[in-house]
Amino acid sequence: MKNTLVNYVRAAYPGLYIVSHEEQRVEAEFQAVAKECKFRLFAWSVTEGITNEKGESEIADSDNPLVMLEKIPELGEKVILLLRDFHLFLAEANPLVFRKLRDQLSLAKTKNRVIVIIGCQLKLPPELEKEITVIEYRLPDREQLRSVLTTVAEENDVHLNGSTEEILDAAGGLTTIEAEQAFALSIIEAKDVVPAIISREKSN
Repeated sequence: MKNTLVNYVRAAYPGLYIVSHEEQRVEAEFQAVAKECKFRLFAWSVTEGITNEKGESEIADSDNPLVMLEKIPELGEKVILLLRDFHLFLAEANPLVFRKLRDQLSLAKTKNRVIVIIGCQLKLPPELEKEITVIEYRLPDREQLRSVLTTVAEENDVHLNGSTEEILDAAGGLTTIEAEQAFALSIIEAKDVVPAIISREKSN
């Protein structure tokens, strides 16, 4: 996925829409993308406004979505801006939001800016369907789940007594957050990561 995102950024795609429940994982991926492409990374939320990579406020009083869209040019060029939960504002028929976003996407094409919507659902109005590229973010693969398992085990000082492969089989289809929680719960209940407990949690 990282290579695909790097290519989109280098090809000057102005708008991306990442459909995923894993906001933290997506943002970590874009941190790597920004570093490789030598772009600056910013994020926006309705609670914090526009912040930089350190989580510090970059533009004051930008928590309002319309104000945020107006202020994007102040970020300069070679910028990736992540819009957290912005799909909720696209779900409502607000022509002012649609128009301002389209205007910023047009500017982004010539200014090396990439506007990235991150949301758990696809809420894209017809007015923006041809302006934004939609990416369904895949669930973590086996190696990513293995990394989560290793981290949880080490943090809890647990030596995995069972079969790691059986644990990963049981965790297949979970998000990284769900897997982390299931592994931690299994350690609380059984002092070990038990495939049966992971399967039980997955079915809940």
